Amino acid sequence: MSLVAKEKNHVRLVFLGAAGVGKTSLIRRFLLDTFEPKHRRTVEELHSQEYEVSGATVKVEILDTSGSYSFPAMRKLSIQNSDAFALVYAVDDAESFESVKSLREEILEVKEDKF
Repeated sequence: MSLVAKEKNHVRLVFLGAAGVGKTSLIRRFLLDTFEPKHRRTVEELHSQEYEVSGATVKVEILDTSGSYSFPAMRKLSIQNSDAFALVYAVDDAESFESVKSLREEILEVKEDKF
């Protein structure tokens, strides 16, 4: 899977994984260079940042998802509208790793041959 900017120089990256595995922490570290040790539940949050790549401005949207699987239609929509995925699991939680494997299969099914 490659991260290729669309013609409009816009890329959407979605972070997926079980609740509490560190998706928000990874995003905050990348965007703000901060770390919040206390877990705060995320519903869904969209971050937007522009980067200069080979002389062109690329807008990168990072979607931080909740990890709750109560809304499969919402997750499917996030997958359909995204260009790249970060699948996050906790190394001390085997169940979260199994969840990532299921998410990978769902991405492949939803995106079909769009990669």
